[in-house]
Amino acid sequence: MDPSRRPRNVLVTGGARGIGYAAAVKLAGKGDRIVLADLDGARAVAAAERLAHETGARTLGIGTDVADPQRVDAMIAATTAEFGPPDVLINSAAVLDDKTFLASTRDDWRRMIDVCLYGPMNVMHALLPGMVERGYGRVVLGVRCRAAWTSAPFLLMRPPRPALSRS
Repeated sequence: MDPSRRPRNVLVTGGARGIGYAAAVKLAGKGDRIVLADLDGARAVAAAERLAHETGARTLGIGTDVADPQRVDAMIAATTAEFGPPDVLINSAAVLDDKTFLASTRDDWRRMIDVCLYGPMNVMHALLPGMVERGYGRVVLGVRCRAAWTSAPFLLMRPPRPALSRS
């Protein structure tokens, strides 16, 4: 941990396991305060407790659904109440259905689009105004939906990164 570096408030969607949790471990080791948000609230709380135990970081676990703007607002309000407004967003929430294209349904596609496309948009729409106002913020889009890995023809849309970030 760099003592001259100010700890940041990091919000990790899909953070209870996998890539999101791994990113949280890395940032917790740098002294950042970590909020792990996941559709499975109990898993998010357990992961936050494990992360705090492993790294000594201040953590919070929150259940949310990034596809639901009201739940996104509640997630950000809980984060802000505990640590202050998020400085960093790591979007790692995704749908990981283990189905082939032919076995999938329109409801599966709708959920995938809601989580993998609208989810990051919902969170960024809620966070970016405050980041701009404060003059600081970082966003990492880690869209990793199962559709991108299948052999079925899919179009996975994501916002252009240069338009959303500046060094």
